[in-house]
Amino acid sequence: MEYNIQDFLTVIQLKNQLINLSFEQLLELNKTEDQHVQYVSSINTLLQKEEAFVFMDSDILHKIENLIYKQRFLLDSMQVDSLMQINRTILKLNELKFKTAGYINSLKNSYLFYQENCRRIEFEENDDLLISMAYDFEVYRSLQNGQLNDLEDIFFFGSTNYFLESIPELYQNSSFYDQTLQKLVQDSKKRGFWNKYGRGCAKKTLDNFQKKLGKG
Repeated sequence: MEYNIQDFLTVIQLKNQLINLSFEQLLELNKTEDQHVQYVSSINTLLQKEEAFVFMDSDILHKIENLIYKQRFLLDSMQVDSLMQINRTILKLNELKFKTAGYINSLKNSYLFYQENCRRIEFEENDDLLISMAYDFEVYRSLQNGQLNDLEDIFFFGSTNYFLESIPELYQNSSFYDQTLQKLVQDSKKRGFWNKYGRGCAKKTLDNFQKKLGKG
């Protein structure tokens, strides 16, 4: 899946919201026409890049549909071009709803394999995959804030591997590069029996980090 940085950030933020927020919370974020049009644009980017995501949990597609339909009629003065964009999105969602069960299962399995391969994590439960995908935006936001210490290590490693596979140019930001390298080095040296698994994951992620970026 090829991304530019802005599309990638749009998608990981939207995935975080669709996984973590209730319908009412999403509605609160989409009160105005501008907010809603931006939301629909984000949905379109998601559907273009990662169509399979909307099938990974039934609540996700319901949230997307319900919000679009509700706001379509609540926002009275919507511009014609905005309505056209929303209508195109509704048509795309309707197409997805009529996909065969075989097609959807194949799509979900391929997506799961892709996510596991990128993150170097094997997910035993679908909820674990959803948590991991939602965590991507938390890792990015923590990089922005310079606060990586409060992150869950295993999810941090998964998100880092995912970033390296999907958008390695993210680490052209020297602060992101330095923060990530420092944490991986520190975590790979943690002592104690209880840190053994995390230490091994950190070392593997560090090796991947240095290999993908051609440094170290």
